[in-house]
Amino acid sequence: MIFISKILFFTSHHGFYTVIILLVFFGLLSYVTKKAWFLAPILPLAILNGVGGQYLNAWFLNKYGVESTAIITSDVETNSTLNEMYIHDY
Repeated sequence: MIFISKILFFTSHHGFYTVIILLVFFGLLSYVTKKAWFLAPILPLAILNGVGGQYLNAWFLNKYGVESTAIITSDVETNSTLNEMYIHDY
């Protein structure tokens, strides 16, 4: 499960590198098998990763992740705002 979590984290946070990996993987697969149709999934998978990769990662973590607790040792209100509310730095 840890390996799957690391893969999903990488794909959801590093979209450009994921597209490069897809190009290399399916390009090599197409070259080795001499079948050009292995190149077809590159674009749909890249688009799906860009649109829904973070949601797949979030679903996986909610389903199989470990719930934990934390102790806040410092709470500083910053000068930045989001939706007219100050952002806190923990």
